[in-house]
Amino acid sequence: MAELGDHRSICCRDVHRPLALGVDSEYDLLRLLDTAEMPPLWSKTIQAQKTLIALPGNAPATLLANYRKLAEALRQGRKGPTEIKLDSDITDLPADSGILLLGWENTWRERMSDALGGYDGGVSENSARIGKDNYLRSKNSVLFSGRHPSSAELAITWVASDNPKSFAGLIEQLPQYGQYSYLAFEGDEAKNIAKGTWEGARQTFKVLPASKATS
Repeated sequence: MAELGDHRSICCRDVHRPLALGVDSEYDLLRLLDTAEMPPLWSKTIQAQKTLIALPGNAPATLLANYRKLAEALRQGRKGPTEIKLDSDITDLPADSGILLLGWENTWRERMSDALGGYDGGVSENSARIGKDNYLRSKNSVLFSGRHPSSAELAITWVASDNPKSFAGLIEQLPQYGQYSYLAFEGDEAKNIAKGTWEGARQTFKVLPASKATS
């Protein structure tokens, strides 16, 4: 049995030039996963050594106040340093921190499209999609975690709700769901109606052969 740090060479001869070489594409081997193979999780944002929380400066005053309460509650539950800033005060997203974007109005929300690339989810101006299911801005509260733009050890997460009454439930529940990539809630009590981890876009042990040299 190979031990951690072992290096093995394998030579495969075939008449035909391979289209690609993939190793353990079905995750059948008992091995340590590379961090790039693991789905982005909410815990990679809120349990990161450092976290930046971006508030939506253009949100209505009542919603902004509730987002600030949520941010402060999450900061109190953390051990590491946490910055809370208005989105308009942020010039670039940090490379060394978990990133939490709050609000549909957040000016950085479009970054979630890149963060969710390869996963079966999406964010638009008035809805969020998980697979074939759409969750509406007017009815649901949502949390999406995606790939951090700079580090596979971290995640970028977006949390949004247009229902001021839902925040008490979100403040209580969100810390309990760190093992998930996405969450959806409904109603004033923020009843959880969907949760899970993203599938796909995780295979890193795949090599495409170099183009055949031409004479």
